[in-house]
Amino acid sequence: MSRLRRQTREAGSDGRSPDPQRRGLGGTGRLWSECRVRLLSMVRLVRVTIVGAPAACSDGVRDPWRELSGWAAGRLRHRFGNAVEVEYHDLFDPACPPIPRGAELPLVLVEGEVLTSGGKLSLPHIRRAVEARLAEPVAVGDRAGSAPAG
Repeated sequence: MSRLRRQTREAGSDGRSPDPQRRGLGGTGRLWSECRVRLLSMVRLVRVTIVGAPAACSDGVRDPWRELSGWAAGRLRHRFGNAVEVEYHDLFDPACPPIPRGAELPLVLVEGEVLTSGGKLSLPHIRRAVEARLAEPVAVGDRAGSAPAG
């Protein structure tokens, strides 16, 4: 008898496992409850801002940093879901954030702080910075500008 049939027969007519700690058909098990706890703890939103500029070449004007930042945004959203927001700004956009003195393009900011300036867009470097921000504890009930209790 196959394992799946045996589990179904042991589970009963409703398809649920008689033992809630056992991972069978319809059983929740500890694994799922532990995963839910981890997912619920990820309530912080991390903002990644990438600033680039179009490049002139023999074929005309290209925007490689916009293309790469779109790719990076997709990979980060795949890994972190709604916990990360990636914005791309052209250097000449009016909505472009202030550029620090001496910064080079592409400029990567995480929560407004410079992560990289110049060189290449390093997805592992950005990923580690986002993971570090998400791992920081979130103070529940704290509001900006409120005095600490006690």
